[in-house]
Amino acid sequence: MSSSTDKNRDPTTDFYSTPPWCVKALYHTVPWLPCPTLDPCAGDGALMDGAMRGIEVNADRALLAGWATGGRVAQGDGLRASWAGEDVLMNPPFANLMEWILKGLAEARSVVCLMRQGVLCGGARAPFWRHNPPDLIAHMSNRAFADSADYVWVAWTGLDNYRRCMADELTRPVNMLQPMHPVDVQTVWLNREMAGVAVTEHAREAWAAWTERGYPTEAQSAQKTDAS
Repeated sequence: MSSSTDKNRDPTTDFYSTPPWCVKALYHTVPWLPCPTLDPCAGDGALMDGAMRGIEVNADRALLAGWATGGRVAQGDGLRASWAGEDVLMNPPFANLMEWILKGLAEARSVVCLMRQGVLCGGARAPFWRHNPPDLIAHMSNRAFADSADYVWVAWTGLDNYRRCMADELTRPVNMLQPMHPVDVQTVWLNREMAGVAVTEHAREAWAAWTERGYPTEAQSAQKTDAS
């Protein structure tokens, strides 16, 4: 079950460092995904690999990520940069997630985005998903972060052709109950074993991070609910 409470993220920066296993398991399981060239919200550079370049709005994180990646992360606003011709891999801030997705669909060649599973649900977002169905939804069987939310990778590929089809489609009457192109979504499930990392190790890391931030355990939350 996905959670939408503020305790799932740092409310001052909306920043989470993405565990490496999430990325390794994705590309190991789905080798047909385009090789990423840009992370427009690079954070500490956790998604950076190969010849990727990154953009990070926070100056301190950009400096550290640039050092860790050999200078491939620049300080700047990824939403203001051009994504034209890029294969984007990102874990964008949850607070304005849709801005990042919409920019990717409008400019990039492909987009692979990490998001809470709950973003796929809800009546308000239904028109978006109906008209912009992805090529891939990859569910993570293990918790990616030390919170109560489930996460998925969602990927759109071949966006240059998609945008041309959209332009043609918009010249015709639109049936709002049908997608604007045929839906053929591949669904996969990922876990840490696919990246060669033990689940028990992840559990210890997640628990330590959770308690260090002062978040309540499920038992403590239950006791508080019972008391009220």
